[in-house]
Amino acid sequence: MAARTLPARCPGDGGRAMSVVVFCGPTIDAATVAAHLPGADCRPPAAQGDLHAACAARPAAIALIDGIFLDRPSVWHREILAALDAGIPVWGAASMGALRAVECAAFGMIGVGKIFEAYRTGRYPPFADRFEDDDEVALTHGPAALGWRPLSSALVDLRETLARAEAAGIIDQPTRDRLLERMRALPFPQRSFAALLDAAREGLGAAAAEARAAELVRWRCSQKHEDALALLAALGASPPERTVPDWSFESTLEWLRFTEAAAATTPATGSERRALAAIEASPGAARTLRRRAA
Repeated sequence: MAARTLPARCPGDGGRAMSVVVFCGPTIDAATVAAHLPGADCRPPAAQGDLHAACAARPAAIALIDGIFLDRPSVWHREILAALDAGIPVWGAASMGALRAVECAAFGMIGVGKIFEAYRTGRYPPFADRFEDDDEVALTHGPAALGWRPLSSALVDLRETLARAEAAGIIDQPTRDRLLERMRALPFPQRSFAALLDAAREGLGAAAAEARAAELVRWRCSQKHEDALALLAALGASPPERTVPDWSFESTLEWLRFTEAAAATTPATGSERRALAAIEASPGAARTLRRRAA
């Protein structure tokens, strides 16, 4: 895909390079992102509308790692296309980022890591099964107040753990594949490393079961986290450049409705927040204003 390169700076910003917006959460926390990519603008897992909102600041690039998909609509592909059309590079890896990077690669989104490559090729080495389900990267996690702490394990991380254990001779290939199928059969919120250990212990004597579990613990890993680190390293090693795509972005009626709705829900300014806080401090005034508004 041919594209014209532009400097990663904002029009009218006096030549000042802008920061990279990174959507992260359970895969990698903001502190780790900041340590590997100083100056990054870390934001919570992206939902629909968040990439569009991030474009308002004209960042040097957008890095999509984590995204929401259950309680809110997920990141819309058209948001990504609009960012690319505006000359903002969009990178993805590990989780929602890997999925969207594969789906939008033809339009210029850049994917990084083993998970992205597995989705792109349809195979996750050394496994022979098709790698295409989006629940491979899905997990449940806590809220922002708990640092988006993972409450389950992504199937792809259990898959990678089994692959490394098999390569080390801890388990054989039939056992590796059997354990993967056991985890795949579980609903994604029930997948966990503890569940994997329980499945690995089955059918063995107590001593042998604990020995196998102890060996598997040694090979526990998170490919999602490793891919997120690879994305940050790639952004740090090669600062993104703005490009003009060789395709045209169409502002459809649905897109216009989306952007109008987004504009209508612009977050309150500092002065607006202070005024609202003063009103809420006076219960009588708050009730009166709510009645008038209704």
